[in-house]
Amino acid sequence: MNKKVIVSSFIGNALEFFDFMLCGVFMMTLSRVFFPSSNPNLSILAGLFAFSAAFYTRPIGALLFGYLGDKYGRKKILSITVFLMGIPTFIIGILPSYESIGIFAPLTLIACRLLQGLCTGGEYNGAAIFALEHVQKDRPGFVSGLISSSCVVGALSATILGGIFLYDGAPTWFWRVPFLFGALISVVGYFLRRYTFETMEFMKYKQYTQQEHVSFSYEKYINQFLVAISVGALNGALSYTLFGFLNVYMTKFVGFHILQGIWCNAVGLVAFGLSCVAFGALSDRWGEKKSITYSACLACIIAFPAFYLLIQAQLIPVLAGQILLGIAVGSFISTNHFFLQSLFPVQIRYRAIAFGFCLGMAITGGTTAMLLTYTIMQTQNLYEPAFLIVSYASIFMLSLKLLPKKSALIYEEEQLKAA
Repeated sequence: MNKKVIVSSFIGNALEFFDFMLCGVFMMTLSRVFFPSSNPNLSILAGLFAFSAAFYTRPIGALLFGYLGDKYGRKKILSITVFLMGIPTFIIGILPSYESIGIFAPLTLIACRLLQGLCTGGEYNGAAIFALEHVQKDRPGFVSGLISSSCVVGALSATILGGIFLYDGAPTWFWRVPFLFGALISVVGYFLRRYTFETMEFMKYKQYTQQEHVSFSYEKYINQFLVAISVGALNGALSYTLFGFLNVYMTKFVGFHILQGIWCNAVGLVAFGLSCVAFGALSDRWGEKKSITYSACLACIIAFPAFYLLIQAQLIPVLAGQILLGIAVGSFISTNHFFLQSLFPVQIRYRAIAFGFCLGMAITGGTTAMLLTYTIMQTQNLYEPAFLIVSYASIFMLSLKLLPKKSALIYEEEQLKAA
């Protein structure tokens, strides 16, 4: 197992996810600074719209960087994406408030989120593809879970900084420090990526294509692409309920102080990270398809009990609810990369996985926080998030019926042998 590659993929992805999640953690502050309104609900919804804007450019970034990654190599593109992520993060950190520059403040914030989404579209799946192509059959499930847990390290770091920099009596500019720090560590991520090697699997594919021995048809993978969309959709519904919405949920609807909500959410994130590694390791024993199916079933089982505990508004039940939800999210996300890797051959893997996954994420991750906030405001039903999770888990399990019996990896091996 190439530990250097795994470490660089883990750290690079964590750094990029740290930058991406800062807006979610500081949502209430950003809403107040850049979207002031006499109606607090409108300010929150406007802030959630800015946060969700990044999801709509993720598919575009996936197509762009995925194509370049399939053509020029994974390493080069991943070095670029992690560096570019620091630019909008830096701009947010120095952006004047609405009171200073008016409408240009929220417009610039939204533009920065669009650029962050573009970079994340090429980064998240690309980092996993890079690592898994290096390890190949050497515990790919465990590596998949480990890479998935890297986003927790980034999100948890952002959450902890939120707890530190949002204390009562903090200077009005204090929230900007984590964004400036995030821009700085993107440069660190760039140099980490620069000193790794391209995957042997990609190099072998390039050798064969230069000799024109291998041909393939995109049409063979339409069903797999639809499944990739459903994976991204359930991933978005699960992860951005935990990452992007629960802070608002606990503060706005359960009645916790913002710092209480942040620290309780940190416990859920820890449960998420640990379950990613544990369920990833189990998937090496069970197989990728069986593992991801079990995980979707687990999400259905856990969703309602988790939110029952959260709405009790007492510390111990809330922590238990956060842990249950973290386990549900981590169990599914841990096998995402391992499962998706088996759907597509190396020729189109980067763009197909990244585009399909990000398209699903745009459908749910980009709407989950706003949709749930709005529907709960209208219905006063605090179980709306559980209904949403169960709905998308059911859609995913139905989509598995589309998969052919022969995986893309077997098909690819047969073609290489024939060549």
